[in-house]
Amino acid sequence: MKHDKILGGFDVFVLGFKSDFFNSASSLSVTEVVAHLANVVSHEGLDDYPVIIFVYHSMGGLVVLQYLLDYPAIRAKVPMLYLYSTPLEGSRLAELARYILKNPGLRDLIVGRERNENRFLDDLDRRWALEKERQPEIHPHVYCAYETEKIAGRYVVDKTSATRLCQGTRTPITRNHIQMIRPTRGDDDAITGLSAYVKVRTTSKADLTAQNPSHPNTLEVKGDG
Repeated sequence: MKHDKILGGFDVFVLGFKSDFFNSASSLSVTEVVAHLANVVSHEGLDDYPVIIFVYHSMGGLVVLQYLLDYPAIRAKVPMLYLYSTPLEGSRLAELARYILKNPGLRDLIVGRERNENRFLDDLDRRWALEKERQPEIHPHVYCAYETEKIAGRYVVDKTSATRLCQGTRTPITRNHIQMIRPTRGDDDAITGLSAYVKVRTTSKADLTAQNPSHPNTLEVKGDG
């Protein structure tokens, strides 16, 4: 990513957290990870940047959506999000794992909106739409990429779920849910799709320097879910 003409000019902060489908003992719920993200942003001084772009994979997309709803001052600095296969309508793999692994993080991903089982996603969907209508001037654009290959005969997050809140062209990535965020070349779809939208949604480096001379570059926060 550092060699990309657009993305190479960004400061990058990587935040990882445990959401392993197969490690229920150490996994965190979305609410717990939101609190962790808020603490890190404050402690590291990331909120001093004039422009922030969030790039998240899988469950991480739910974290950042919830975080931006809870922290409107940060949301005002975010022109866009880029989400890789975030389960915006739940993941069927999570429904299966719910009964086997008892993972607290997975409870927020359960499919079943019509049965009102997934209160977290219902509430997130409602609040995100409400804030977009109430404060469109500070509401981030949401762009998405989705997996096109299956694991064990099924998609972890299908296209419909991964693109529910998205604007613009949805980027297909010819990999499965795990491999899609592991690009091997600079012209990989996982990079070029992100770079194209960053170019569209951000102002020039000179403009950003004028806004905040102590932070001449924008900041991209990349999370792995």
